[in-house]
This record gives sequence, structure tokens and C-alpha cells, in this order.
Amino acid sequence: MPDTTQPSRTHCTRAIAVLGAVLMLSPAGMGLQEQAETGLPDLAAIMASVSQIRELEFLRDVPAEKQAQAEWGAYLHEEISAAYPPDEVDGLVRGLVKLGLLSETIDLVGELETALLTQAGAYYDTKSGTFYYLMLDMPADQLGILASHELAHALQDQHFDLERVQGVFENTQGDEPRNDDAMLAVSMLIEGEATYLMTLWQAASMGGDLTRNRRVEEMTFRGMADLSMSMLTMMTKAAGDMFPPDSDIGKAMAAMEDIPPYIMEPMLAAYMKGAYFTMRLRRHGGWDAVSTAYSDLPRSSEQVLHPEKYFGGEDGAERDEPTMIRLPEFPSLTELGFEPIDAAIHGEFYLGVLLRNLGVNEYVVAQAIEGWDGDVYRAYARPSGETMIVLATTWDTDKDAGEFLAAYSEALSSKYGEDAPSVTHKENVTHVIVESDRGFEGHAIRRGREVFVVEGASRELTKAILSQLIWMELERID
Repeated sequence: MPDTTQPSRTHCTRAIAVLGAVLMLSPAGMGLQEQAETGLPDLAAIMASVSQIRELEFLRDVPAEKQAQAEWGAYLHEEISAAYPPDEVDGLVRGLVKLGLLSETIDLVGELETALLTQAGAYYDTKSGTFYYLMLDMPADQLGILASHELAHALQDQHFDLERVQGVFENTQGDEPRNDDAMLAVSMLIEGEATYLMTLWQAASMGGDLTRNRRVEEMTFRGMADLSMSMLTMMTKAAGDMFPPDSDIGKAMAAMEDIPPYIMEPMLAAYMKGAYFTMRLRRHGGWDAVSTAYSDLPRSSEQVLHPEKYFGGEDGAERDEPTMIRLPEFPSLTELGFEPIDAAIHGEFYLGVLLRNLGVNEYVVAQAIEGWDGDVYRAYARPSGETMIVLATTWDTDKDAGEFLAAYSEALSSKYGEDAPSVTHKENVTHVIVESDRGFEGHAIRRGREVFVVEGASRELTKAILSQLIWMELERID
């Protein structure tokens, strides 16, 4: 899928050009665009078509250039290294490993660079207003597809200022948690619209109009939104014979399986699930509704995954805004020498990645994460090396909280190698404990609509933290 701009603080995912060209669209050459003498598509016709579909005029021309992989790699390294300072990335990785979003300690900066180097076919640079082709051994029609996506980003940038939009949720103050959830929602809007436009443009290039038949349009973009990583892998392998293994696309497809889910799944979601969100927005209020979304941004992945929670249901329901939670201070942690090393809001989507990463069945995960209302996680460490986490979540109903607790209990059992967790019920509190013969413990407690998790601490420290969580009302931030 074509790229957009500079790396985000959490995802650094503006580029999976290959997925858009290979999987969402027909891989066979269809001669959609003749290549100019430069070997690149003639952009004038593509710009005119994209502008007509989007009902928005380009304010200025968009330069397009070829860029060598070495230059692209140097650009990536500079941007990603700036987004992930060495003094922060170690704590981030340690916390995510303890939580389970990462299966093992990785070189996060290196993995992000590898993912983008192998998967990006093109990208748009907001600084220069230029887009760059990276995979030049593609057929002419697929270079045209890439161009339509990057021109969609240029159109967004010229009218809505992408750097401003991407920066809304990226800056945190003091010890505020990183809002991975809201930043992913913004990526879904940006990449989703570009993918939606790219798909409409491809259909128009073959003489069709996907928007005329609501059922076909729904099937097309709903199918994209429902594409799982396992299905993507199967499709990639099936399509592998169409592209030589030493081609840019062939290499990208081969590398895809090695990208950690924490990096790959949000990249895929930004394009596929974001495209469905854009379709629903356009149907709800026309292209004006899509444009308005850039000043009235979705604040959670939940609002993108369930578009009616962003624009309201037909029954008159209002927008479902996320509940922002602030964890209390834990004096017992400070007394024992624990210092905070990471904090984030993960949201519905990342909690799904977490549960799947810990072995929970896809269908159980889908039920467990729906009804999300808010969460916050913090990781703490001591100089001696111990790492522990606290996760607080709140849900729309007691039933939703119970389903998440059941799924998380299964994840804890898988994580710590135990088949039968200990479960106790007392008044309105359900307490799940998973212990292993290696001395690890995982605790999850449900209190009404709230589920709390503590992992990696001694039994005494865990008891103190859980007691504090159970007996105090979580502070909710408007």
C-alpha cells in the first residue's frame, strides 16, 4: 500500500505500497496508464480522474520522482531514529514484551526500518509536497495505481495539512500516556481515504463505478476490512508465483511474514479498515463528511472499526467517545524502586492484537474487544531488571467486561504456561490468578465494567496494587 508521510511516534507506518498493488487490486497488467518517456505514468490524467472522483481540486501540481532504495533507507533511518530516541525505546520494548504485544525483545527501530524498506512501493513527503516511486520494476498499470494513491495524499495535504492532522494526538505532556489508539485512528482516516480513492480510481480506469452499486461497493470494502493477517498470508503465498522472487514485489511479499504483528497489523488496518470507514463516511454525508473528518478527527480505533460510533447510529445515538482513564499513583512501587518506563492507551484494535498474539482464537477476540470504552497501561522497572505492568480497562457493559476478562484469562494461561487459572468471586469482584512453576504470576480482576491487570510483581506488591485499584474510583478525564 502506498505510503503517505513522515513516521508517526508509534507506528511509523505510512507505507505498505505493495499490498495495495498486489492484493487489493488485480495483479495482471491491464494497461490502465501508458508510461511516459521517463518510464513513469503520465500524472496529468490520473490527477484529473482522482480530483473528479473526490470532488476536490488540486491546488498545485505534484512533482513525482524516482528514489533509490539507499536514499529511501537513509531517509527512513533519520525519521524513525528521531521518532524513537534510544533512551525511550528500551523501556517501550520492555513494557510491550511484558504485556505481550511483542513476543520477544526486538530492535524496534531496525524492525520498523526493515518493514518499510521491504513493503513501501511509493511515498508522499509532506515537507516537499513530492511523491517518490520506490519499486520501479512494476508493470505500468501498477505504477499508475501507486500514483493514484500518492496523489490522493497530496490532495489531502493541500486541503487539510497532513502534518497538522498527524500531530494532533502525537504530543503528550509530562507523564501522559502515548495515545497509540488515537494516532492509529488518524492513520486509518488518512490511509483509508487514499486506499478508497485508489480503488475507485482503478475501477474508473476500467470503465466502472463502484459507488453506483451499493451492494458491490459494500462487499468490496467490507471484504478488505475483514481481511485478517492469516488470510493475507495465504493470499500472498498464492500470488507469489506471479512475481519473480528477485523482483521488488516478490521480495516484499517474501518479507511480509517476518514483520512482527505489532508493526504489521496496524499497517494493514490503516489501509483496509480505514477504506471501509471512508466508504461509510461518504455514504453517511457525502464527500463533505470525509473532508469534515480532518477537522473533527476520530479519537479511537473503535470509532473507525464501527463507523456508527463516530457519526452516530440511525436510531439517533450520539457519537461514542472514548473514556480517558488516569491510573493512581502507587506508593508501594516507588518504595521498592520501580520507575515508570512506558505508558500508552491501546484501544480496541491493539487489545485485539495483544489477545491474538497470546494465542486467543480470532472469533473469541472479536467478541472480547467489542464494547471497549477506554484503557490505559503503564510499565515499571527496577534497576535490577524486573519489569511489571498495570493495565486498566473500562467497558460499555458488565457483559463486555466479563467477555474481555474471559479472553484475557485464556491469554494469561497461555502466557504463563498454565491450563487452569484460579478464579474467585467475592461480592462484585471476580479475581483470576495464573501462576507457574517458574515463579511468574498474572492477575486480572473484574469490578463491574472495569477490568484491571497486574503482571510481573511479587504477590505482596500485586496485592497492594490490586487493593488500591479495587477500592478507589478511577479518575476519568474529559
